[in-house]
Amino acid sequence: MINSLSPIYNILIPYIFSMIFIKCLGKEYIFIFFQIIVIFYYSYTSIFYYSKRIKYIIYQIIYILLLINIINDDNFKENDNIHAPRETILEININRQKNITSNSYDCKIIGYDTILFKNMNSNITCFFESYFNNSLIGKSIKAIGIIEEKKFKSHSYLILSRAKVLEIGEPKNLNYILSSKLRSYIKSSLHQLSDKYDDVYSFLNAIFLGDRSRLTIEQKLLFQHSGTMHLFAVSGLHIGFLYFSIYWSVFTFCKNKKISLCICLGVLLVYLETIGYPASSVRAYVMIFLWQITKLIFKKSNSESSLAWACLLILVFQPNQLFTIGFQLSFTVVFTLIKVFNRVDINNIKSNFLIKYFLTSTLTSYAAFCGSFLLIYDNFNIIVPGSILINILVVPIAMLVIVLVLVGLILSPINNMLGIEIIIYEIYQFLKSIILLTTKSNFTFFKFQNIYSLNDIFHLILPFLIYLIFEFKYSSFVKLVLLGFAPFFLLFMISIIQ
Repeated sequence: MINSLSPIYNILIPYIFSMIFIKCLGKEYIFIFFQIIVIFYYSYTSIFYYSKRIKYIIYQIIYILLLINIINDDNFKENDNIHAPRETILEININRQKNITSNSYDCKIIGYDTILFKNMNSNITCFFESYFNNSLIGKSIKAIGIIEEKKFKSHSYLILSRAKVLEIGEPKNLNYILSSKLRSYIKSSLHQLSDKYDDVYSFLNAIFLGDRSRLTIEQKLLFQHSGTMHLFAVSGLHIGFLYFSIYWSVFTFCKNKKISLCICLGVLLVYLETIGYPASSVRAYVMIFLWQITKLIFKKSNSESSLAWACLLILVFQPNQLFTIGFQLSFTVVFTLIKVFNRVDINNIKSNFLIKYFLTSTLTSYAAFCGSFLLIYDNFNIIVPGSILINILVVPIAMLVIVLVLVGLILSPINNMLGIEIIIYEIYQFLKSIILLTTKSNFTFFKFQNIYSLNDIFHLILPFLIYLIFEFKYSSFVKLVLLGFAPFFLLFMISIIQ
């Protein structure tokens, strides 16, 4: 029952289902029938539960406003924003080089010469016809080329092919100028910390900035086969760790919690601007923001409610995020983690620190594996059960690298004196050795060929199935076993349907 959930779910759940019906099914009668059910639910609750009447009237008003917004959003409707290939002129900021080809770059659209589409501030991959000067990275250019939208499974990407540079200028956006300079400083510091080893530099770029463009094919396969690619998606692991590190560093000198919190959230916002606001980091930031604000105002917080609010806020401003792999992975995995740790309290176990750490790490890896199983299988044709144990070893080492990078950024002028780059190099080699020793094809990971594509509906069903599992009146052990079977059961049902 929705009544037993956090109040925000009374808006979020019907809103998500409405988006699915509009985007994936395209059947008007199903959409209308669902809205009748939702309105009946709100009306029934308002009439027969007098104490909740005002709340549910407010929920209904908010839901109707959100529904009107999504219905009128032409960008959201299926295939409305698919562009036929055509020549156009774009103003773009050059973010970084991509490793698709030597002349491919990740860019952001800041202007265009026609009313061709509504993709201001969207990312676009540009393929330049001739040699492109890397000194232009971080600058603004005007380019001409063939723009089109490519689709991979259910996800779409903007492409500018056969691009030519027409004009070169400096970025006009102040935020972009500052973030570009900060990014350049971080990159130069990372180059220094890598001791000029290319593989270490690409690893540091990926783990701290989420920039995987410099990773070699060997590195990508190494981390993909070990189930540790998530280390390079700046997510709750990174944002949470940075939050506590920055907060307690500031609080050491400033004993005022409110001031420390504001400074910490401000620094994290600058970091998000620098790395380009990936979905997982935005989710983590909004969660932390809501979590801390509710603690300050109401003296208590609810992690599941914070996650739901973060989900709703992102979908209100960017509804198409619901159908991107980054968004789905981020929210499904975190939702699974919250459900698991709400039911299994490690602190109640009477044991020493190492045993508790091992149990916590194992549960975290297990929950993340179950929550990400379908998406990883569908998008990358791989299953990595070995990641449950591998991550227990790898994640603490990765966090140690982030700590050393933070120290290195602060003490950049004297890094050579401290020998931080040597420590980072040795840790990276040790990390690689662990992964190589614990990764074996058809034992710790399984690759698949020519699997059929799963509809986004099935990916969005999994969180609801996980919710139902943890509502059963069984022991925690039985719930964890059922959680492990959930993605396999759903995959089996899909194979029968398709």
